[in-house]
Amino acid sequence: MEKNNRKFVLTIILMVIFLITTCFAAVTIYNKYNKTVKIGVIDSLLDDKYLSKYDVVTNKKIVKDTAINNHGIAILSIIKQNSNAKIYYASTLDSTLKSSIDNIVKAIYWCVENDVDIINMSFATTEDNASMKKAINYAISKDVIIVASCINFKDVKAYPAMYNGVVSVSNTDSSKASIIVKEQEYSIKLLDGKIIKGSGTSCSTAAVTNQIAKELSGEINLDIVKKVKK
Repeated sequence: MEKNNRKFVLTIILMVIFLITTCFAAVTIYNKYNKTVKIGVIDSLLDDKYLSKYDVVTNKKIVKDTAINNHGIAILSIIKQNSNAKIYYASTLDSTLKSSIDNIVKAIYWCVENDVDIINMSFATTEDNASMKKAINYAISKDVIIVASCINFKDVKAYPAMYNGVVSVSNTDSSKASIIVKEQEYSIKLLDGKIIKGSGTSCSTAAVTNQIAKELSGEINLDIVKKVKK
């Protein structure tokens, strides 16, 4: 009788261990393939309705120009397409899509403070600025993936795309880009259901960010992140 009791207790213990191990494995797999990726987007000012639609955390204090430009709307729409990523949006580009380097630097640090996984920068400048380089290096040191545009249709040095560790994107053949997305037109669905067309390196950069986010969340495996981390 005592021997049978021992066997019963041992069986219960083994079952408990099996259940705990199975639950742990299930949670690990779930977390691996259902990670909410946090993306910092530095672009033009967005309409409040877009911020509420996409559940965006925003920093409106950086940009001074209050005019709306569709550039940010298009970029955000491409990044969010078929993605559950959480967006941290810093408005630095004015209605003419210009920004001071200081504002861009502030936006980078703000994104890092919010523990983003990726920062999308669908713009470029030919100015190699020490403050911006420092901010980019700081973000990379915190394991943030920076995705930035080269200049449309020009094989010239563009920043922050040219800094070491940055995923530089071009939509044409370029010796300066780490990823080339051949020129194509993107269908961008707006809130009212209207479809607009977008093209250029800015859109290609957003598309690459979308793909990296899906890879980080476990949805796809393109080895983009692995190549970036080399």
